[in-house]
Amino acid sequence: MKTFEEKLNDYAKLISEVGIGCQKGNKIMIRTSTETIEFARLIVKNLYELGAEKVVVDISDESIIRMNFENESKESLSEVPDYIVQKAKYAGEEGYGRISITGGNPELLKGIDSEKIEASNRAFGLALKDTMKYTMNDIVSWCVAGASTKAWAKKSFS
Repeated sequence: MKTFEEKLNDYAKLISEVGIGCQKGNKIMIRTSTETIEFARLIVKNLYELGAEKVVVDISDESIIRMNFENESKESLSEVPDYIVQKAKYAGEEGYGRISITGGNPELLKGIDSEKIEASNRAFGLALKDTMKYTMNDIVSWCVAGASTKAWAKKSFS
């Protein structure tokens, strides 16, 4: 019987080979959180073994995201820095495949003013609208991979 680590590596291989379909020379961008960084490392390793030319990892931290929503005004949360838009545009134009590792805390923004959340989501949606064509029209390869986290385990089994 395979160990958990072996099964996790098999899952990372599946995402790399089938989910994103990595081939020699591909450029891949991975979005992950600090909670799932170990899993992201397995995927990066597999992508390079498959011949990826470049792998870029964007890491978010849920504690910091929570602090942003607790402390920033609705107006501040509605501002999308231009570098975020330019990065997404560059990645699309350069043909970067995209892997998003999901599994964040289901209660991350519990108790946060819903108007702040809506304002932030609306602002990012509008700012990144033109860059969404790369994934929505399958111009670049993309894959969403679920990953278990402590927050989900607590929510599911408590």
